[in-house]
Amino acid sequence: RNYSEIMSKHVLDSEPETLIHEFYFSDDSQNMYLIEVYKNSDAATSHVKAFQQGPHLEEFFNLFKLKSFVVMGNAKDDLKKSLEGFASDFRTLESGFRRK
Repeated sequence: RNYSEIMSKHVLDSEPETLIHEFYFSDDSQNMYLIEVYKNSDAATSHVKAFQQGPHLEEFFNLFKLKSFVVMGNAKDDLKKSLEGFASDFRTLESGFRRK
């Protein structure tokens, strides 16, 4: 769980267009869910590239086994390309709203 705190602080300090970056753990710490929300597809692409080139990628995959990866929203082709090998489930927003 220390990793989640380090990673969240890193994203908070270096990625102003990352709106939400939250780690959720099951009670037994066997499962972790990471919720990330970005200003737009370009911001998500910037995050992916920074993560892939940064110091946290190897540690992330040493600590966590990826079971699923879903991208929700209107992902541009460059985001999809940057996630090849990680995500293949891209879902486009059809309808809804968000309260502020």
